[in-house]
Amino acid sequence: MLLSQIKQAGNFAANNSTNMKQSPRALLPGFFFPVIMLIIFSLSACKKGDSARAEGNRDPGEGTVYITNAAWSYPGGWTEKKEGENATYFSTKYTDIPAPRITDEIVQHGMVLVYFNPSDDESYTPLPYRLESIDHDYNFSFGYSKGNIRVHFYYSPNKRSKGMPSLATATVKDYTFKYVVVPGPASIKQQKDGIRLTRYETIPRYISENH
Repeated sequence: MLLSQIKQAGNFAANNSTNMKQSPRALLPGFFFPVIMLIIFSLSACKKGDSARAEGNRDPGEGTVYITNAAWSYPGGWTEKKEGENATYFSTKYTDIPAPRITDEIVQHGMVLVYFNPSDDESYTPLPYRLESIDHDYNFSFGYSKGNIRVHFYYSPNKRSKGMPSLATATVKDYTFKYVVVPGPASIKQQKDGIRLTRYETIPRYISENH
């Protein structure tokens, strides 16, 4: 497109030269000025376009997903490591949430936050989450990779446990999950500012203002 515009500008200057008798030196400014202006304009437009795309890539990613029992697969696996204790492996049910905003850059330098509403109100609780029951605990944890979030549901024993229910036949209640993809710079600033990650309501706005 740029070459076509330059050619048109050249033709325009050439046509004008046939109607106006001027010395070759006098024709040079008339020929090159529109060509130079077209080049500057085109380069400026390209630069603005690249800048807009780069700014778009820095936008935080948010998502809300409603997950029913049918969306959970079995078996999965999750390794839980507590400080001062050996790692424990749990068999799980899992579900995958597509998250295109999770790039290699996010995996290496950013972070992903996941929340869900375990009760019937509008509040959201961060994962990992553990609910203590009479003889075992209910757990939700998650991991992420490029383009994907995997949420795990599993049982774990407690002090009153006498046995574990069958996870393969377990029905998982329907839940709404929310996630926030946090770019690296915002992740670092959040730590410095002491922003509480447990409150979902404060996170998206903070990330939008500081990414």
